[in-house]
Amino acid sequence: MRRCDRGGVARTRRRCDAWPNCSPLRTASRSALRSTRTSSVPYDWIDGHRPEPALLSGDETAAAALGDFLSSLQRIQASDGPVSGPHSAWRDATTAPAHEAAVWLHGDVAIGNLLVDDRHSLSAVLDFGCSAVGDPACDTVIFWTQFRGTARQAFRTSLGLDDAAWARGAGWALWKGLIMLTNVTPGESDLARRVLHELLDPE
Repeated sequence: MRRCDRGGVARTRRRCDAWPNCSPLRTASRSALRSTRTSSVPYDWIDGHRPEPALLSGDETAAAALGDFLSSLQRIQASDGPVSGPHSAWRDATTAPAHEAAVWLHGDVAIGNLLVDDRHSLSAVLDFGCSAVGDPACDTVIFWTQFRGTARQAFRTSLGLDDAAWARGAGWALWKGLIMLTNVTPGESDLARRVLHELLDPE
């Protein structure tokens, strides 16, 4: 059995700290039964499969469901949550007004962390290893990386963030696109170029 490194142990502890706060959420989130010092952390099972990018990109229902999930996550009481790491360079680079109060955020909203059922409805959001309380703008990146057309508007409407948050989210998407350029996973660099082109040349 593969052992966790220190980073993996820290992420597992963070997940275990975050999950109890997720009980009010209507969409399932992967949950550990207990935290241990070894890599053998038992999880319960959630039915579903990874969504197909081509199907998810225009799916208004899934986009709205994910927006609802993240909006609900942000409304959970956040005073006892783990704070996100220091990002002074990022804060110095942005000109958009900061979010008024820290809220719960997932931290890694990507297609690989979503499950859909046989009807392609969102059934679960996985992997809270990057969860923290902070600026919800970082959870908007999937708007640029996956959703297209009317699904984008459905996601944006259901999430309910202000224009400043979306401006900050565009900065997060720019960062994501840049780090994906060197990814060797098939299709990732092409996706990164599309995202960067859209952000840098929206016309």
